[in-house]
Amino acid sequence: VGCVWVWFAKIYNISHIQTSNYNQLFLLCILLSIAVYSLGMLASTIFSDRGKVIFSVVGITVLMYVINIVANLKDSLDKLKLSSFFYYFDSGNIIVGKAVPNNTYLVFGLTIIISTLLAVWIFNKRDIAV
Repeated sequence: VGCVWVWFAKIYNISHIQTSNYNQLFLLCILLSIAVYSLGMLASTIFSDRGKVIFSVVGITVLMYVINIVANLKDSLDKLKLSSFFYYFDSGNIIVGKAVPNNTYLVFGLTIIISTLLAVWIFNKRDIAV
Protein backbone atom coordinates (compact mmCIF):
# COMPACT_ATOMS: atom_id res chain seq x y z
CA VAL A 1 0.00 0.00 0.00
CA GLY A 2 2.77 2.40 0.93
CA CYS A 3 4.53 2.05 -2.42
CA VAL A 4 1.70 3.90 -4.21
CA TRP A 5 2.31 6.91 -1.99
CA VAL A 6 6.02 6.72 -2.68
CA TRP A 7 5.32 6.97 -6.43
CA PHE A 8 3.13 10.03 -5.90
CA ALA A 9 5.78 11.55 -3.65
CA LYS A 10 8.38 11.11 -6.38
CA ILE A 11 6.06 12.66 -8.98
CA TYR A 12 5.52 15.75 -6.80
CA ASN A 13 9.12 15.90 -5.47
CA ILE A 14 8.17 15.21 -1.86
CA SER A 15 11.21 13.76 -0.12
CA HIS A 16 10.04 13.35 3.49
CA ILE A 17 7.37 10.69 2.95
CA GLN A 18 7.26 7.73 5.32
CA THR A 19 5.44 4.67 4.05
CA SER A 20 4.94 3.27 7.54
CA ASN A 21 2.57 6.15 8.35
CA TYR A 22 0.41 5.38 5.33
CA ASN A 23 0.45 1.67 6.04
CA GLN A 24 -0.74 2.36 9.58
CA LEU A 25 -3.45 4.66 8.22
CA PHE A 26 -4.54 1.92 5.80
CA LEU A 27 -4.76 -0.57 8.67
CA LEU A 28 -6.90 1.82 10.72
CA CYS A 29 -9.14 2.44 7.68
CA ILE A 30 -9.72 -1.29 7.42
CA LEU A 31 -10.41 -1.60 11.16
CA LEU A 32 -12.84 1.34 11.11
CA SER A 33 -14.65 -0.13 8.12
CA ILE A 34 -14.97 -3.56 9.70
CA ALA A 35 -16.15 -2.02 12.99
CA VAL A 36 -18.93 -0.09 11.23
CA TYR A 37 -19.74 -3.19 9.16
CA SER A 38 -20.03 -5.31 12.31
CA LEU A 39 -22.41 -2.74 13.79
CA GLY A 40 -24.42 -3.09 10.59
CA MET A 41 -24.47 -6.86 10.99
CA LEU A 42 -25.73 -6.46 14.54
CA ALA A 43 -28.40 -4.00 13.44
CA SER A 44 -29.52 -6.34 10.66
CA THR A 45 -30.13 -9.11 13.18
CA ILE A 46 -32.14 -6.78 15.42
CA PHE A 47 -34.27 -5.11 12.73
CA SER A 48 -35.91 -6.89 9.84
CA ASP A 49 -36.51 -3.71 7.84
CA ARG A 50 -33.62 -2.65 5.60
CA GLY A 51 -34.34 1.05 6.14
CA LYS A 52 -34.08 0.72 9.93
CA VAL A 53 -30.73 -1.03 9.59
CA ILE A 54 -29.31 1.67 7.33
CA PHE A 55 -30.75 4.48 9.44
CA SER A 56 -29.39 3.03 12.69
CA VAL A 57 -25.85 2.45 11.38
CA VAL A 58 -25.65 5.81 9.63
CA GLY A 59 -27.20 7.48 12.67
CA ILE A 60 -24.69 5.92 15.06
CA THR A 61 -21.78 6.84 12.78
CA VAL A 62 -22.93 10.45 12.36
CA LEU A 63 -23.60 10.72 16.10
CA MET A 64 -20.06 9.55 16.84
CA TYR A 65 -18.71 12.13 14.40
CA VAL A 66 -20.72 14.94 16.02
CA ILE A 67 -19.67 13.78 19.50
CA ASN A 68 -16.03 13.96 18.42
CA ILE A 69 -16.44 17.49 17.05
CA VAL A 70 -18.34 18.80 20.08
CA ALA A 71 -15.91 17.18 22.53
CA ASN A 72 -12.97 18.78 20.72
CA LEU A 73 -14.61 22.22 20.88
CA LYS A 74 -15.56 22.20 24.56
CA ASP A 75 -12.98 21.28 27.19
CA SER A 76 -15.56 20.19 29.76
CA LEU A 77 -16.75 17.45 27.36
CA ASP A 78 -13.25 16.11 26.73
CA LYS A 79 -14.02 12.62 28.09
CA LEU A 80 -17.03 12.30 25.77
CA LYS A 81 -14.80 11.95 22.71
CA LEU A 82 -13.66 8.55 23.98
CA SER A 83 -17.06 7.21 22.85
CA SER A 84 -16.39 8.10 19.20
CA PHE A 85 -14.59 6.00 16.60
CA PHE A 86 -13.31 9.23 15.08
CA TYR A 87 -11.26 10.04 18.18
CA TYR A 88 -9.34 6.82 17.65
CA PHE A 89 -9.17 7.24 13.87
CA ASP A 90 -7.07 10.39 13.84
CA SER A 91 -5.82 10.37 10.25
CA GLY A 92 -4.08 13.74 10.40
CA ASN A 93 -1.85 12.76 13.29
CA ILE A 94 -1.14 9.34 11.78
CA ILE A 95 0.05 10.81 8.47
CA VAL A 96 2.50 13.17 10.17
CA GLY A 97 3.83 10.34 12.32
CA LYS A 98 2.31 11.09 15.71
CA ALA A 99 1.44 8.16 17.93
CA VAL A 100 -1.92 6.45 17.62
CA PRO A 101 -3.93 6.60 20.88
CA ASN A 102 -3.00 3.64 23.09
CA ASN A 103 -6.30 1.82 23.01
CA THR A 104 -7.22 2.34 19.34
CA TYR A 105 -6.72 -1.26 18.29
CA LEU A 106 -8.47 -2.45 21.44
CA VAL A 107 -11.56 -0.31 20.81
CA PHE A 108 -11.88 -1.36 17.17
CA GLY A 109 -11.12 -5.00 17.95
CA LEU A 110 -13.60 -5.23 20.82
CA THR A 111 -16.28 -3.50 18.77
CA ILE A 112 -15.78 -5.99 15.95
CA ILE A 113 -15.73 -9.03 18.22
CA ILE A 114 -18.62 -8.02 20.50
CA SER A 115 -20.86 -6.82 17.64
CA THR A 116 -20.23 -9.97 15.63
CA LEU A 117 -20.79 -12.30 18.59
CA LEU A 118 -23.99 -10.48 19.56
CA ALA A 119 -25.20 -10.64 15.96
CA VAL A 120 -24.56 -14.40 15.81
CA TRP A 121 -26.27 -14.93 19.16
CA ILE A 122 -29.33 -12.87 18.23
CA PHE A 123 -29.54 -14.52 14.82
CA ASN A 124 -29.42 -17.99 16.35
CA LYS A 125 -32.20 -17.07 18.81
CA ARG A 126 -34.52 -15.97 16.01
CA ASP A 127 -37.52 -18.14 15.32
CA ILE A 128 -36.94 -18.99 11.69
CA ALA A 129 -39.10 -21.66 10.07
CA VAL A 130 -37.13 -24.47 8.51
